[in-house]
Amino acid sequence: MPQDPRRLPVFLLTLSLVGAALYLVGVATDGWLLCMLTKPLPMVGLLVWMARDAPADRLRSVGLLGLGLGLTGDMLLEMGDQTFIPGLVAFLLGHLAYVFAFSKAAGRLAPLQALPMLAFGAAVALVVAPHLGPLLLPVVVYMVAICAMAWRAAAFAEARGGWAWAAPVGALLFLLSDSLIALNRFVAPIDGVRPAIILTYWAGQAGIAAGLIRGR
Repeated sequence: MPQDPRRLPVFLLTLSLVGAALYLVGVATDGWLLCMLTKPLPMVGLLVWMARDAPADRLRSVGLLGLGLGLTGDMLLEMGDQTFIPGLVAFLLGHLAYVFAFSKAAGRLAPLQALPMLAFGAAVALVVAPHLGPLLLPVVVYMVAICAMAWRAAAFAEARGGWAWAAPVGALLFLLSDSLIALNRFVAPIDGVRPAIILTYWAGQAGIAAGLIRGR
């Protein structure tokens, strides 16, 4: 890692972009090992960025927890179907960490901000629910958690303004990524969807991180 602290952001961006590009090569070539080795790199870049640049307070700690749980869930999903539920649990806990962080920073309820998030989540749930079988309850709980996270991100942005608006944009991209996973996994396979899933996920996490780092 470069010793000059001024070079670190460039290094982290390069690490993340190279990791993302190599992961997409792994997806295209069905290279499982390449995917496993490179998929963590964008999230590692975000973790280091937040640890370095976010104000040193409880929100940073909770944000790092959310990113770390997202990275854990990400890798569990990459391992295959046998680790899908543990991956779902890791992401669920990550969303709850973000809910806490955004709620703490927002200092307001902003109930109207919840309506579009819940409407989107309900629409996806209505499409997916008939196909879930025994996974109905955990998936619905997860959908409620991610919609709550997006709601609190919007309340945070409304309260803080500026860079804080990166957080709800990121949350909505995260919601889109998870919706694509649900449709592809439970309703019908979508050809070539994996790049769209991972790119919206990474962009979503980047937006959330940017909001927590720069938006307060």
